[in-house]
Amino acid sequence: MLVAASAAALRADYDAEATARKVDYYFLEGLRQRALGHEDLSAAMMARALELSDDKSVREAYETGGRMMLFGSQNRDSVVFARGLELCEAYFDKHPDDVFAGSYLANYHAGVNHVDRAIAIYETLARTKPDNVALTAGHADMLLRVRRLDEAIGLYRKLEKNMGRNPAITQRIINVLIWQGDTVAAIAEADDLINALPRSVEALQLGASAASEFGRNDLALDYIERAKQLDPTNGTTYYYAANVYKAMGRNDDYDEAIKAAITGDDIEPDAKIELLRYYISEEINQEDGGSKIDPLFESLIAQYTHDYQIRHIYTSYLASQKRWSEAAEQLSHAVAVSPENPEDFILLARLYGSADNYDGLLEATVNGLEHHPDYVELYQLQAAAFMRKENLNAASATLERALALDSLAPAERSDIYRDIADIGQRTDAPRDSITANYERALELNPKNDLAMNNYAYWLSTIDGGDLLRAKELMLRAVVFEPGSSTYYDTFAWVCYRLGDLENAKRYIDMAILFDKSELSGNTESMAEMLGHAADIYESLGQHDKADEYRTRAAQLTAAE
Repeated sequence: MLVAASAAALRADYDAEATARKVDYYFLEGLRQRALGHEDLSAAMMARALELSDDKSVREAYETGGRMMLFGSQNRDSVVFARGLELCEAYFDKHPDDVFAGSYLANYHAGVNHVDRAIAIYETLARTKPDNVALTAGHADMLLRVRRLDEAIGLYRKLEKNMGRNPAITQRIINVLIWQGDTVAAIAEADDLINALPRSVEALQLGASAASEFGRNDLALDYIERAKQLDPTNGTTYYYAANVYKAMGRNDDYDEAIKAAITGDDIEPDAKIELLRYYISEEINQEDGGSKIDPLFESLIAQYTHDYQIRHIYTSYLASQKRWSEAAEQLSHAVAVSPENPEDFILLARLYGSADNYDGLLEATVNGLEHHPDYVELYQLQAAAFMRKENLNAASATLERALALDSLAPAERSDIYRDIADIGQRTDAPRDSITANYERALELNPKNDLAMNNYAYWLSTIDGGDLLRAKELMLRAVVFEPGSSTYYDTFAWVCYRLGDLENAKRYIDMAILFDKSELSGNTESMAEMLGHAADIYESLGQHDKADEYRTRAAQLTAAE
């Protein structure tokens, strides 16, 4: 029995040693695979090491837990996420000196607003790593979130003692003093920093910010002038100066400070963009706003020629001013830099259309379809471009290509059939073909009110058209668009063709009442409507009214 027991003990020792070697192998291999960038394989190695280990609070537990938290978050798997968090917490409980693991957990808890737990982790780390600057700063920032202000200031003072006077730390202390309502102490804090660092532009900028916060504009300007003397090209100084000048009503100085801030080299592009956004909101409605804003955009573009965001913002600004050609030019540069968004090509095409540049509109859709061949609206805009260029066959062919897209929703397919039918009217396509396309459009989308209107109007203009079908269509169309003058004009004409003059008069009066086409410059549409009104009133025997409408229609036609 003794001999057998000794053999079993030796075998158990051997198995434990072998398992420990396997755990070490998998762990080290996991680290190696991570170094090679093979995250999935690294995670698998760590998980295997944890599975073999008797101790579930070892480093493998933290590595596996962190991976499970990431996986659970990405896949919205709360069970996996909770298990990962449990492993990470267990590891940190046994290894409270692991700064990386503790910081990871503190950041997670802070992100989900478990601030008390995050603070507890920082307090644990502080006992084991009291001189770690990053931990102390994180701990202090977390205390601010729960308004433990005196404790936060104490930690910031500790940082100052370890690091020396620092504008970033002083900024936090001043923020706390502002929250505490201690104006005098906040100003004194900035003064102390400037006295300690008299040639620090950052310190002077902070002093200017603090002084302007409390309405001490004279003091703020003094700091700003000193900062300018030290570094006259520092854009951040001019940013603070702009705020002060604005508060003092010194508008010319404000404009110059904004210009200097945006043209300077030291402010990050995103900050310049936000500054320019604010400036635009202030100046866009001013009479000379464009003369001030355009040079700032031009400066930014010169600094960051290939920046997509700047070009896009400039496009929006120019479009708001109805400077369509210039807006299209800027957006064309933006899509050349970043062609990933199909909506950019759609906007570009529409801008060219607004500028009556149909070659540009066509080019925008061609380029857009090269990058986004399944985007139906680009086909529709391309067809519109061909129609504007009177190339109706090319327009129809473009829409036929769009019909071949598998991704089309029924409503989208309905619109294309409607557009093909509309083109068919202009190319004298066979009636059966036009009818079939309109009917197909309405079958796919029974709420396609534009198809109803166009179909009904066509039926009212051709010999032998089905006027009862046209009336049925218009009864439905005006339900969907009860304020459309175009629809009421069509309805009036259908009633006129049916001999229902009273309803024809009622609907043409509504059409004229609702019409906005003359205001928008679409005099052709208004002239046609007035011609219908003249015919309807003539048939009713109201000749003077009919002559009045004919005269107005002729004047509009002559003015085109």
